[in-house]
Amino acid sequence: GPCLIFVRAGGGGVAGAFLSELPKPGRGVLGSGECFVFTLAPEEKVYRWREPQPKVFCCCEPTKLNIGGGNAGYALRIDECLDVGSSSACETFATEGSLFDSEHFNIASVEIIMFR
Repeated sequence: GPCLIFVRAGGGGVAGAFLSELPKPGRGVLGSGECFVFTLAPEEKVYRWREPQPKVFCCCEPTKLNIGGGNAGYALRIDECLDVGSSSACETFATEGSLFDSEHFNIASVEIIMFR
């Protein structure tokens, strides 16, 4: 089922994603146009997929969770230890830059809420 992911950066920013499917390694690109990314702090903003943006919603690698994609980068990338992340401009969700204060950041906490 779908899930919400919340990431709090060490610098205090909070961002996350709604994924239409729970990420599972080895399944390639997954998700649908229902997926979106968002920021909660320091400001609230939602970034949704729209045609003709790339359909690169989520890809779970053995060592990273990638959310969004395209030629520019990932809206949100979380490493396997859940302690380091990155965020940059992303074609899928038309983010113009990092969802946080910087492109690379330490993660203070990750919370995942799954729905059935």
